[in-house]
Amino acid sequence: MLNVHWKELGSYYPQTARLIADFMNSHDMDTLSAGRYELEDGCFAVLSEYDTAENRRFEAHRRMVDVQVLLCGKERILCAPLCDGAAEGDFNEQKDVGFYTVGKQHHPAGLSAGSAVLLLPWDLHAPNNPDGEATHNRKIVFKFPVAKLEKCRKHRVACCGDSITFGLGHSRNGQPYPQVLARLLGDGYAVGNFGRNGATAIDNFAWRPDKHSPWIASPQFAEAAVSAPDTVLLMLGMNDSNPTHIFNEPNGGPLTEAVLSAYREGLVRCIQTLRSLPTKPSVILCQTTAMRREAGADWSADYVRDFTANLQKIRAVQQEIADTIGLPFIQTIDQMNDPAYYCDGVHLTDAGYEQLGHIVYAGLPK
Repeated sequence: MLNVHWKELGSYYPQTARLIADFMNSHDMDTLSAGRYELEDGCFAVLSEYDTAENRRFEAHRRMVDVQVLLCGKERILCAPLCDGAAEGDFNEQKDVGFYTVGKQHHPAGLSAGSAVLLLPWDLHAPNNPDGEATHNRKIVFKFPVAKLEKCRKHRVACCGDSITFGLGHSRNGQPYPQVLARLLGDGYAVGNFGRNGATAIDNFAWRPDKHSPWIASPQFAEAAVSAPDTVLLMLGMNDSNPTHIFNEPNGGPLTEAVLSAYREGLVRCIQTLRSLPTKPSVILCQTTAMRREAGADWSADYVRDFTANLQKIRAVQQEIADTIGLPFIQTIDQMNDPAYYCDGVHLTDAGYEQLGHIVYAGLPK
């Protein structure tokens, strides 16, 4: 599932977006009559008006992909992976629709005027649910054969991690590393930034509940999942290494075996969850960057010593996991030691994010 404004579809499916834009720009969408409209190459659109209502059935399609564009009103579309649904009878091949019962928690996508949701064959969806009070809606659903859509789609890259991925510290003129990577990869790729400040791989800070911020439980994970990535770049470990983040003391302390074990388990769980997404993306592990004392403010010698040692242990676990699972591993540390790359000892300057983007680009499997 992809949930964006319809004018942003070109970042993911440029040819499909062009066909939608051509139709919508050549018709008065406020007055266009309800009904079916034939497009090119087996594509068509269906415009309808309806009142939103609760308890809509989950459905899925096999031959066609939906791009649902809400023209007026508001609604929620409930979505779930196909594997979470139980079929209600036989699939109707003629109408290309099957109905399902979903027992597990589903993901709601909110639509307002101009919003679009792209639904692939593995996306169970229950459309036309009210978002608050019931409304009278107008919606146009564009239908595209799966083969046509897949032929023109961009390769989607999800950059996942903490504030280093998010890009904390860059100036108005700079770019986080995912944006640098997008520039280097070119038009055939759609790169998403799913970094979250403070995020960790450890998903159970039993000893520091105030620092419980696992990336896998964040909105950024949910957004990365629904972006249907082909490739995932995962960089988590800076906050798992930070002595004051881990221990409730001013100067923190060194990582214990229990913390390292929790990090190992959390990172593996992230990797396994990402690899099990419907698109079965390849996951590439990225080495956590450095910390530089000369760029940090008022750091004690003990804090710097422990933080440095913790990062070394975390990086060793990252290499171990990559080797054990068989993941590509992009090493960053040897090319990120210049103090000019760091704005506060941990986060990067514009030059640092530019350098990191180039390192990741060069490290991608060819």
